[in-house]
Amino acid sequence: MGTGAGVGDLHPALVRAFLDRVREPGCTLTDVEVLQECGVLTRSRPPLPTRFGLLALGIRPERFLSASRTRPSTRGPAAVLAALAGAGDVTSHELSERTGLALATVRRHLSGLVADGLVTATAPSTSHHRTYRRSAGHAA
Repeated sequence: MGTGAGVGDLHPALVRAFLDRVREPGCTLTDVEVLQECGVLTRSRPPLPTRFGLLALGIRPERFLSASRTRPSTRGPAAVLAALAGAGDVTSHELSERTGLALATVRRHLSGLVADGLVTATAPSTSHHRTYRRSAGHAA
């Protein structure tokens, strides 16, 4: 990857929560193998975090955005996380403008990111003043 990132750049509590969420009952894979299957870690030796892994589960993912040889993902939850890095409180409308994703798509990704504990909503879903931010330990 060329960023100098290592497994120590992943947030242990987030990694554990992610593993608990994605691991299927009866799964015999190791944690590393599950993380590799999900695209969080590379299959290299030693395994290194992917850009997705750093954005989704990193301690300070914004440190690695400029070091990337390619642009960050412009699609999916990774785009929403990248738009939230260092941004403070942001509305779904602002995230839609920043990412170029449809508002409904942004809201769907935010719902999943909130459920995964990566993003925090600042108000109930019925509020017109609801904003989003990276969860504690994941903010810029």
